[in-house]
Amino acid sequence: MTGLRTLFAGVAASCVGAGALVAGSVVVAAPAQAGVYDCQQYLESRGYDVGPRVTQACEIGAKGAAYQGPCVSLLGGLGVISGDAVAACGRARAD
Repeated sequence: MTGLRTLFAGVAASCVGAGALVAGSVVVAAPAQAGVYDCQQYLESRGYDVGPRVTQACEIGAKGAAYQGPCVSLLGGLGVISGDAVAACGRARAD
């Protein structure tokens, strides 16, 4: 019976550890997604069409400070004026 309890305790601990890992991943991913959404919503509020290429630029901007330039550049290439692109990429930034 002791062996069965030990096996059960090991399986339970593994499940708890896996659950914590998954929950931690969800918590870490949430801010980046919120940033992308904020970027998209800002651009939409300024009258821009938000399609896949705008979403891609916002996702790049969400990677952090080092990616703000590429985000602004991509949005500029899509016709977003500079000030709006800077503001949108700033909203996407998760760090």
